[in-house]
Parts: sequence; C-alpha cells; structure tokens
Amino acid sequence: MVCYSFLLSLVLCQPHSDDAGWVDLFNGKNYAGFVFWIIAGPEKTFDVKDGCMVFHPVPPGQSYTTDRILQIEDDTILSRAPLTGFAYTRKTYKNFELKYEWKYERPTDLTDDTKFTGNSGVFIYLTRVLKSWPQSVEVDGKYTEVGKLLAYGKAKVESKDDPDARKAAMKPVGQWNETQVSCNDGAIKVTINGKLVSQGTTDQREGSIGFQAQGACIYYRNIKVRELK
Repeated sequence: MVCYSFLLSLVLCQPHSDDAGWVDLFNGKNYAGFVFWIIAGPEKTFDVKDGCMVFHPVPPGQSYTTDRILQIEDDTILSRAPLTGFAYTRKTYKNFELKYEWKYERPTDLTDDTKFTGNSGVFIYLTRVLKSWPQSVEVDGKYTEVGKLLAYGKAKVESKDDPDARKAAMKPVGQWNETQVSCNDGAIKVTINGKLVSQGTTDQREGSIGFQAQGACIYYRNIKVRELK
C-alpha cells in the first residue's frame, strides 16, 4: 500500500507539459473560422503559402473576386503590401495564451534594420468592427515597436513598455521571431523570443483574435491558442 501511494504521489506531482492545451488557431491550409475586413482595396487579396497566412495584391490586370480572397497554397499567413485590413476569428476568447511565429520579408536594399518601417499587428479582445481598425487591444507588430500595447475604439489599456528588452530579443529583419501573449482577467504580458517586452491592463475581457495587414510583407505561422480557466 505504501508503495502504491508513493507511485501515485509521483504521478500527481508531475508538472503538466508546456504543450498541454494548445490548439491551432490557424490550420495552415485555409481561413476556416476567420472573418475578413478589407479597409483598402479592392485590388488586394488574402492567401496561404507554406503554412503561413498571406495578404497580397492581385496581379495587375486581374480582377478582385471571392475566389481570389481565399487562395490556398501550403501552410503560413502572409501579408503582402499594400493591403490594409485584417482577418479575425469567429470565436471569442476570455482568458488565454496566444503564441505565433512571424517574420517580415527583408527588402533587398535594406542595410540598417533600425530604419525598417514594416508594420502589422495582432488584435486581441476584438469586439467591434469600426471604419478602420476594430475596437480592440493591439499587440503592435511594427518592427521597431513589436509587442507594444495599443487600444482602439472604446477599449482602454495602461501598459509599460521595455525598449531595451525588445532590442535584445529581436532577430534581424527576414528571420523568424516568436511572440507569446498572456491575457488573464485583463492583465496582459507580451514576450518576444522568451523576453518580456511589455505588460499592462485593459478594461476588455473577451473578444476575437485578429491579424492585421498594414502595408508590409509579413508571414505568420504556427499560430496556437490555449484557453485558461
């Protein structure tokens, strides 16, 4: 009996795997579960390539049609300039963790990464579509300010940003980075490649998750969410 009790204690005390509970938010094949809002167009389109989300222009001379909005090639969300808009989940989330990998396409003439103006972002607690960006909190995707927390519409956020941590965490333009966002009862923490770069609080408690296209070619892949109790 003592032996069985000891073994049971070992099992119960084992920590949960960090992989436990994570589910794919984007399946790498199509935009099932997402809704689109295109601010600038209509010569722009959404796509999927190599497991990444992709948003890019329709080639010259071709029309903008529904079948061009949802093109599928392999697996990553790619946003190619100059599309302005976003794709957001039909499902809403309260307390959760979100992680995703991203990279910008590196311009061939870029010699100084601090001068790179690539811009995008990820919306959390998205509750209302407005004329431009939705009512939400944005985890900024602008290369020089990645992870900074912004608010749109009636949403409010108070945050502390750490530029030094961001500078130390970021990889060069054109390389993959990983962002992880923790949202729990309005408290938000953002890490880039494992380093805490910003944290804050918001009055928002539930909403969709969205990916922003804002005039730069960016790839998103391995997008996963874990709901918290």
